[in-house]
Amino acid sequence: MVNLYSTFIVADNSGAKVIKCLNIINRKSQNIIVGDIILGVVKKSISNVLIKKSDIVKGVVIRTKKISNKDMFFKISFNDNAVVLINKNNDLIGKRIFGSVSSELYKSKFFKIISLAENIV
Repeated sequence: MVNLYSTFIVADNSGAKVIKCLNIINRKSQNIIVGDIILGVVKKSISNVLIKKSDIVKGVVIRTKKISNKDMFFKISFNDNAVVLINKNNDLIGKRIFGSVSSELYKSKFFKIISLAENIV
């Protein structure tokens, strides 16, 4: 289960490495699924970048460890929980996305993330 206060790996080149989830913006449930917009605080970052440690950021969840049913016969789970950082206008901060992306992002209308992804599962 991915809940509030879970840690996420940042899967883009924005400068942050790890964030901790503080709130879910677009839903009232406590469980986080792929496509949710979360509010988090940066726990680790690279030096000399725009986003620093202890900054408050928004992100879109692109991978979770939780098993999700894709179809009646297929189940998907990833090795890590990952997000991509966005700004206030829901535009991407980074220019690259590392790793695979779940195909459930088609429902959440983030087509820019899908087009920049290496793999879509």
